Order: sequence, then C-alpha cells, then structure tokens
Amino acid sequence: KDTLKKSASQQAMAFRDKIASQIAQLRDTSNTRPAVALANTYLKNVTSDQEISKLAQACIDALKAEAKAIEIAKAVAKPIAEQAEANKLWTAKASLDQAKDTIALRVNDPQQLKFINRELARTSTELSQRLMDATQKINTVFEVAQRDAADGQKRLEAFLQQYTDYPDAEQDKIKLGDLRKEQVQKKFDKKLAAIQEVIPNDPKEAKAMIANLLKTDIDPDEVSIINSKVVALKRGILERETELIRKDMDEAQGYLTKFDATYSIDLKSENVTATQTQRVSAGIENLVRAHSMQTGAIKRLEMLITEETDNITKSKLAGLLATHE
Repeated sequence: KDTLKKSASQQAMAFRDKIASQIAQLRDTSNTRPAVALANTYLKNVTSDQEISKLAQACIDALKAEAKAIEIAKAVAKPIAEQAEANKLWTAKASLDQAKDTIALRVNDPQQLKFINRELARTSTELSQRLMDATQKINTVFEVAQRDAADGQKRLEAFLQQYTDYPDAEQDKIKLGDLRKEQVQKKFDKKLAAIQEVIPNDPKEAKAMIANLLKTDIDPDEVSIINSKVVALKRGILERETELIRKDMDEAQGYLTKFDATYSIDLKSENVTATQTQRVSAGIENLVRAHSMQTGAIKRLEMLITEETDNITKSKLAGLLATHE
C-alpha cells in the first residue's frame, strides 16, 4: 500500500509539473487566456495547488497588464490612424515615433511595454507600407520627368494634392523646375542659334524667324523659359538694324558732302565741258541716291520706334531720327 501511495503521489507530482510547464509555456508565448483556463481546470478538477495557483494569478495579472496595454495602444494608434487615413503619412510617422519614445520613458513594466509594442506593431507595419507606396510614386514622378519634365511637374502637383505633408515638396519642385528649363533650352538651342547667325546679314529675316517661332504650338511655360534669350536676340536685331540705318545715313551724307564740295562749282561755270557735265550728272545721281537712302533709313527708323522696346532705346532712336530729319 505504501508503495502504491508513493507511486500515485509521484505520478500526481509529475502531472502537476507537466501542467505547470504547459501553463508557463502558454504564458510566455502570449497565450495568456488559454494558460488561465488550463490552470483553473486543474485547480477545479484535479486539486488545489499553490504553485498552479501562483501561475494562474500571474497569468491573470498578465491579462490585466495586456488589457491596459491594449487600451494604451488604441489611444496612441487612433490619431495616428486618422493622420494616415488623411494621407498625412510623414506626420503620422513622426507621431508614432514620438509616442514610442514617450511610452518607453513612462512605462516601467517590461511585460506591459512588450504588450504595447506588440499592439502598435500592426499600426507601424501598415504605415511603413503606405510610406513605401508613396515613395514609389514620387520615384515614378522623377522617372517620368527625365523624359518629360512638364509631365513630371503635373504628376508632382497631383502627388502633393494627395500627400499634403510630403516633406520634400519645395525641394522637388525646384529640381523639376531646373530639369524643365534644361530640357526646354535644349529643345530650342538650335533654333535660337540659327536666328543668331542670321542677325548680322539679315536682321529683318531674323525678326521674322522669331515671330514664326513664337507662333508655333509652343507652351506658354516654354516661352517664359526661353524669354530671356528671345529678348537678347531682339536686342541684337535692334542694334544691328540701328547700325545699318546709321551706315545708310552716313553713306547718304557722304554723297551730299561730295556734291556740295565738288559739283556746285561746275554748275556755275560759263563754259561747261563734257567732263563737267558728266560729273554734274554723276553728282545728281548721287544726290538722288542719297535722298532715296535717307528716306528709306528714316522710314525704317520710324518703324523701329513703334516697336516694343525700353524707353531709353526709344529716346536714342528718336534722337537719331530728329538729327537726320
């Protein structure tokens, strides 16, 4: 009988130890509720045991800590989820990081801290995934911009409307703006260079080339980008036209000076020779040519004054016109 009693006691102890080990294992793997259920079943149906009771109480305390941790995690996650739902992902990320730092400082219980971090892990994972998606979108914007910066700018605006707290918004706008300028300038460099080559010999044709360029199906933004170069070309055309007008006027004045100095003497002679007549005829031809050149130059000058230019240039042209009229 003693042997049987000893054997039964040993079996009961072994069974108790096995249950205790299972309870501890369930508790350590965050299966706290099944652990409590197993402990209560043992205490109710097998026997009252101090060690099992302690394990059960520890599990109940853990459940309370877990419940409190869930409550804290929900309170933290709610505003973060609202921010993420509004696509304020970077604001949500900053809020989550700040909340984690605050919790780490204020919660002293490692088990409770573990529960809180476990509950926040889902929020953190979902937010990280949404941030990865947003990053992929902005990468696509720049991939498109390498081919067409104008399209890239439109896509960036759409992106910024969706993600209003994107931290690199201004920086990316500048990058795409610079890329847009580079692409537009490259597109028009050859055409502008061709106009520049024409200016010295035919400023009128160069002016027509600019007009034709601006009449084509050109984007207003492109016009604004190349505007400084177009203005420089127009200034060069004006300077060349003015130079040619001065040249014609100086040439006309040269004809007039020669006539006054030479041919007027021949006209007063009593015996005009054939040579003198020839020279007078040539002088009259030069006089007519001078008049024609002067008249044409003045008309061109009058037309230049009516064109759009700055007040200083207009004043210079008006002074030149007054002198030669």
